[in-house]
Amino acid sequence: MKKILALLFLFLLFLSLIFAVYLVRSRVVFMPRASEPGQLSLENSYLFASPLVAKANSLEKITVSIFILSDQGLGIAGKKVSLFSSPQLQATTVKGETDSRGLTLFEVTSSVPGQFNLWATVPEGQVQQAVTVNFTP
Repeated sequence: MKKILALLFLFLLFLSLIFAVYLVRSRVVFMPRASEPGQLSLENSYLFASPLVAKANSLEKITVSIFILSDQGLGIAGKKVSLFSSPQLQATTVKGETDSRGLTLFEVTSSVPGQFNLWATVPEGQVQQAVTVNFTP
């Protein structure tokens, strides 16, 4: 009887593993896809920078990630995003249009130390959130 229970347990464990692999590969659970339904939401959209501090030597880069989301919190693909900042910053577009997750990327450098605000716009308007980065001497 113990052997049957052990085999049944192993069989259920194996089925659980197969199901987990299916969910990860199909991205049902972990990777939200872009959404056509729903309206673009400037309130839900956001940007963040990493790292928040870099040296002001025109070499160290800060990556700015911008997510353009719908009113349902899902990414909107194909949106042209512009990044605005102080004239002392040099911004480079890594990916100018949003992907299937609503993500676009920029890199920012500076030769001038200071604290700078960054904000983003899409044709529908300005993303309500802004981010502040610091460049140190």
